[in-house]
Amino acid sequence: MDGITMKIKLAALCLLASSSVFAQENKVIAGVNYATSLSAEATATFENIDDEITEDIDISDLGFYLGYVSNRNNRFLVSYSSASVDFDKSDGEEDITGFDFDWQFVYGKEQVQPYLGLGLGLHTIDEALILNGTDKEGESLSGVSVQLMAGIKLAVNEQIELDVSVKRKAYAWQSVQISAGFFSDTLDTSYVTNSLSFGAGFKF
Repeated sequence: MDGITMKIKLAALCLLASSSVFAQENKVIAGVNYATSLSAEATATFENIDDEITEDIDISDLGFYLGYVSNRNNRFLVSYSSASVDFDKSDGEEDITGFDFDWQFVYGKEQVQPYLGLGLGLHTIDEALILNGTDKEGESLSGVSVQLMAGIKLAVNEQIELDVSVKRKAYAWQSVQISAGFFSDTLDTSYVTNSLSFGAGFKF
């Protein structure tokens, strides 16, 4: 709970701090995004034995965001998301929750507006599947993410916009010391996903 509380406080502080950066002409925007992976992979590395395990995964993500539209039509967004991860070989599932902080650089103010973006995130895996069978089974993992995106916004009217984008997102999870019987090692885990995202936003 402490980790979740800290993330909520950090997200609120970042959003409040951003208000001093933008001009008074800026609009607030709120919306929802849904993303589904086109391809994704999980990697687990054992440091002592120098071994690596990879597995294909599927990730679907639902997020809600709040942010600002600058007078140049660029965006700073803070979002909270919940993602479901399905493992192909392990036949298991886990959930990821967290906050993302995204900057979107939008070109033009016509009805169709291409854009590029980048972002950072703070996330938690609830009951990480990789820890099953170890002394850490049932525990969570915290991590950070970096993402790049490219997409198109469609202005329905002055208040409503639709969004389609492709994203590449990399998660790096905390290192953890695990034990299973006589085996002990340090485990590093990462996920990389390429996804297609759909969204809708309302400016006010």
